[in-house]
Amino acid sequence: MGVLILWGCEEPYDFEEDKDIERPIIITGYIDQSSGPYFVKVSQASATGSLPANVLAACVILYDESGTSEEFEEVGDGVYRCPGNTVHGEPGGSYHIEVKLSTGHVFRSVPETMPALQASDSLNWKETLDVRTASTGLDFKVPVVSIDMTTSIPQTSEPLYFNWVGAESFSIIPTDFPDPFGSIPPPCYVTRYFGSEKINLFSNLQNKAPSYTFEGFWIRDIDDSFLTKHIFTVYQYGISKGYYSYLQSVKVLVENNGSLFDSPPGRAVGNIYPVEGDALVQGYFHASVVDTTRMAVFPNELISFIIDDCEYTIGKPFSEYDAHCLNCLNYPGSTYERPEYWTKVY
Repeated sequence: MGVLILWGCEEPYDFEEDKDIERPIIITGYIDQSSGPYFVKVSQASATGSLPANVLAACVILYDESGTSEEFEEVGDGVYRCPGNTVHGEPGGSYHIEVKLSTGHVFRSVPETMPALQASDSLNWKETLDVRTASTGLDFKVPVVSIDMTTSIPQTSEPLYFNWVGAESFSIIPTDFPDPFGSIPPPCYVTRYFGSEKINLFSNLQNKAPSYTFEGFWIRDIDDSFLTKHIFTVYQYGISKGYYSYLQSVKVLVENNGSLFDSPPGRAVGNIYPVEGDALVQGYFHASVVDTTRMAVFPNELISFIIDDCEYTIGKPFSEYDAHCLNCLNYPGSTYERPEYWTKVY
């Protein structure tokens, strides 16, 4: 999960536009309280403002407070995976990484202590109409699923910091064309993550109430992905004060520039530093305690009428069916692999 959703909030920042200026290395990653695996991504900022380039053949090592270490293995695209066989994430534990590049540069992260407390999340949804404005200036309404999230905060004098990211999962059912054997084509599954374009932060320093509701935490247009069960997942990260401050800086850059994938002339200062010299580096390795909340929306719960473009119609030529109706793997991000939680959420 984390390998897919944790990079977007951090790495696009401070890309150098001058090709003669050294391009910073970007190191992002995490350890949580699970038995593993844990992930780190190593990349290098682009000289043109495009997405960072993956850095390969790095040696990445995870350390706990006792000095016990475990090496990450390279899995491709600049991503490194630590199985968690020797170093285990535990609330209250302190962790840091060391990254050695093939160029000889060595970077370390400032040790992070994993928080000991979590909040409790609950999700509720409603079907409503969202008002949009067309390029002509006229307003129009779009049917959406609007999700509210209520967070119950542990009552403690200790400062607590949280961040949330989410995912949606749904299935794509290809057209079931008649055949003499009565075979039914298998469905595909799609999982999409959100959070990189919207940073959701919370601290009990500013909010003393025992619970807090984020209204419209997630607004999703109703389309043909709701023809089958649609699962929404929210991952809650209990984070350190340092990582919270880092994400606040990133959030300011996003709000001032419109997108995480812009290249603003600013820097979100992380906890990665060069062991020797003054090589440019940015990013953050964080130790977080994670909780997962899921909710399903079923098609029979919706009022909106959804057209099934993949439904078989007698006499309709193949050429008039969408590509994913003929082969659901043509749907962006689809796979035959069903999420392990698919049958557990109802």
